[in-house]
Amino acid sequence: MTLLKLKNLSLTIQDKPILKSINLEIKNGEVYGLLGESGCGKSMTAAAITQLLPKFSKLGGKVSFDNNNFIGKSDLEMCKIRGNQIAMIFQEPMTALNPLQTIGNQIAESLLIHKKCSPAKAIKKAGEALGRVGLDATKISPNLYPHQLSGGQRQRVMIAMAIILRPKLLIADEPTTALDVKTQSEILNLLQDLVTKDKVSLLLITHDIAVIAKLATKVAIMKDGELLDSGSTSTVFERLSHPYTRQILSDSIPQKLNLSLINTKKLLEVKSVSKTYQRKFGVNIFNKFNLPILKNISFSINDGECLGLVGESGCGKSTLARSILGLETLESGSITLSGFPISLNQKTKRNVRSRIQIVFQDPFSSFNPRHQIAKIISEPFNLLDKKLDKKIKTNLLLETILNVGLTKDDLIKYPHQFSGGQRQRIALARAIIIKPKLIILDEALSALDVSLRNNMILLLQKLSLNYKLSYLFISHDIHLVKAITNRVLIMQEGTIVEFGKTQEILNGPKHPYTRSLIDSTPSIPESWFKRLEDQNIA
Repeated sequence: MTLLKLKNLSLTIQDKPILKSINLEIKNGEVYGLLGESGCGKSMTAAAITQLLPKFSKLGGKVSFDNNNFIGKSDLEMCKIRGNQIAMIFQEPMTALNPLQTIGNQIAESLLIHKKCSPAKAIKKAGEALGRVGLDATKISPNLYPHQLSGGQRQRVMIAMAIILRPKLLIADEPTTALDVKTQSEILNLLQDLVTKDKVSLLLITHDIAVIAKLATKVAIMKDGELLDSGSTSTVFERLSHPYTRQILSDSIPQKLNLSLINTKKLLEVKSVSKTYQRKFGVNIFNKFNLPILKNISFSINDGECLGLVGESGCGKSTLARSILGLETLESGSITLSGFPISLNQKTKRNVRSRIQIVFQDPFSSFNPRHQIAKIISEPFNLLDKKLDKKIKTNLLLETILNVGLTKDDLIKYPHQFSGGQRQRIALARAIIIKPKLIILDEALSALDVSLRNNMILLLQKLSLNYKLSYLFISHDIHLVKAITNRVLIMQEGTIVEFGKTQEILNGPKHPYTRSLIDSTPSIPESWFKRLEDQNIA
């Protein structure tokens, strides 16, 4: 039986066409994948279904849910449906959760609004919902706040909020993009379990074909607000009848990063580094509640090398990155760059700091929204001992913005005027403008769709050759790490469990933890790539 039907759905915002004659049907208990690159209209389709649209929006066609047309319904009528019959799981839970409310109160809110039950009963049911999504209420208390949870735990809280009223349709918008492979696998299995046990329908919005292959029984492929291809998932990717379907499958094979300037000269050396966070308070005054984060870490990065760092959330990757940047005190060990020490204990010289830069996973949160791009990119000039005159700065700005594939006109724009891929290029421009030796890429490609990701890999290769750069590539994407790194570190609970050449480690892992990471990574069936290869030969 059909639960949701979109018929000739169109959307314009200020007379600009966003969605163009969308037709799709989702049946009861079905997982329907909506696949496409950033900006193609996937999230706006979800917004049209729930009628959560910006001002000056105009909808056409029909949105039929359980034989009930949503077009023309008032916001008051839709409020009775949202959260009750249709629920959303957002990509970034920290922007969707209220930082001032406990997770228990936020999960219970839907019950208080839609069911009018008592607060005590709502909180009790919130604890039960946490249990359903794999969070033990005796360990993860409903009285905790969002900032006290890990990324995977926050995503589970979002799912608990969505399912507490047992809706008929779940819309999951990129629910696993920023999660490590083990947490991603757990969340996908949880969603599959909810579909099977609760007979709920799931609209899965993603740019990751491997996630579609794992979960979705049907798929629609979207580009520029249109559905170009649709049908059963296996049929669509084995038939490959549309050129765009072939293109996105081809783009899902990560580009190789060829760094031809690698030599044996050590750039960065990390020797026996340990770091312990001390909790200041505890019931037992004789127990300092020491929490070791890094345990005797040693490795090096050579000139021109791309070293991968893989591990699940909380294993110490970010602490290690901060230590390399000189932003953490070390309990023991040493870090040197080109022979110069890096330490927060002993103030690192500015000229050493200027040789290391970082690109974050979400560049938008690292930009001042009130500053123009020229000012944002110019920030590293403050690390130079010698002040540059205005003409040299202007020339460097122009050279750098052109090197990352943007234009001179972009320098006077603001961050909100750019797409995700363009903002990542701006973050790279800021990192390279003073010609550092090492760039730390902290999940810098994980949120990008496959075509943008491949463009960024080619850009990283070009910049490495032009600027003689080395990279520390922190990622949870095993396939991506395998494609672009020379050597790889596998990290678990603050220790390095495997270290060596990437192909040797990931093709023949010796440690059980490395094998578990590889097994948890969703993959695209080989038969799809074989079909693509056969079509290319033909």
